[in-house]
Amino acid sequence: MVVLYVFSPSAASIVLVLAVARIPVYLRTARAEAAELRSRLFVDAARTFGTGSWATIRRHVAPSVLPTLLTVAALDFCFVMLAESSLSFLGIGIQPPDVSWGLMVAQGRQELQSAWWIALFPGLAIVLTTVSATVLASWARMATDPGQRWREGVRRSGRRARWSRRASAGPAARGSALAEADTTAVPVGSRPAGTGQSTAADVLVVEGLSVDVHTPAGPVHVIRRVGFSVRSGETLALLGESGCGKSMTAHAVAGLL
Repeated sequence: MVVLYVFSPSAASIVLVLAVARIPVYLRTARAEAAELRSRLFVDAARTFGTGSWATIRRHVAPSVLPTLLTVAALDFCFVMLAESSLSFLGIGIQPPDVSWGLMVAQGRQELQSAWWIALFPGLAIVLTTVSATVLASWARMATDPGQRWREGVRRSGRRARWSRRASAGPAARGSALAEADTTAVPVGSRPAGTGQSTAADVLVVEGLSVDVHTPAGPVHVIRRVGFSVRSGETLALLGESGCGKSMTAHAVAGLL
């Protein structure tokens, strides 16, 4: 308000002032999101595979940061529009003969007794636009965020599966579904858990994995003699309480320590 009051109010001045005032919001948001993603395991995995810094930013960091920035931009649009309307209403924003909804409300305020619609409809336009921008922010987040798209795809797949089951309901369909059941699963108890005994079908074998952390007080033994093997197509889950060494084991196997 001080800058616009000292200098001549105009559209260029108000755009410059609002841009300078709102840029730090985007910079802080982008930096915080990038710093959080930098410590995630998929970024470490990309570095392990030899991906460069700019390629990592383009492929892994930017797709996760841009949805947040788009949401902030859509919500910030509401703030900027309300700020411009308020400044124009006070007489230090857009000046005649230029047109602004805030300026129209200020000019129609003097005619509330005889022509109330002159101020009502510009104010209603401000309300509808800000509400629409808020809804657009929610949609942009869902449409651009990879995590949100994945959840939406799961919901759509579930709906399609339910419709297909309803369409194929009947004894014959159930019998064919049972006949096509997967028979390649490994039977429970066929291999002892926690062992590193390798076979020809194993794609990952870990035997006697130990990790020590060197501290000023001496080495600390965090993992001792961990062993397991994973076959092609299998999924292995490491379960345990917090601090038992699950993340350290994964980092060590991936070569990140």
